[in-house]
Amino acid sequence: MPTYKIERWDPIIPPGHTQPLPMIYIKIDDTLLKIAKENDYNVIVNITGTGKLYDTKPIPAVIDCSAYYPDFRPNFFNENNLAVLTLMCDWVGYGNLGNVCIHGFTGPDKVKLEFKEYEPPKPLPWNNTEFYKAKRYEKNNSDTLDTNQLTLIIIGLIVFLIMFIVLSK
Repeated sequence: MPTYKIERWDPIIPPGHTQPLPMIYIKIDDTLLKIAKENDYNVIVNITGTGKLYDTKPIPAVIDCSAYYPDFRPNFFNENNLAVLTLMCDWVGYGNLGNVCIHGFTGPDKVKLEFKEYEPPKPLPWNNTEFYKAKRYEKNNSDTLDTNQLTLIIIGLIVFLIMFIVLSK
């Protein structure tokens, strides 16, 4: 598992994205080229020493030549032999220039990602269900209407009578 020093951070917005992704620059060597080719340029990275959320978990990344994203940044690959790792996570700001450890999906340092098996949520019992905080009325033994129900019925009758009178003229 080779470890490389982060030379630079940049946010990029690839086509089809609306939020920036973090891009880090590292010095390229034969080991990195071999890992990149064996893993179709997709790797998992562990970042340390940045002081940001990037340090907390493994992150999927894509290894590219820095010339693949044309813009006003200098082409670091041609000038300084730097490759870029585009991290597949949200941009949370510039971190310190820490280190990045690269793991491949194939080869001697093969990473096996473990996923929890999906468990569907258990249904709630019917009597505990809330309908968007609607008021639930307790069932009582009387056959009378409450004040709100009587008010709505009277308003409905008044509107109906007004429309009947207006339309009959």
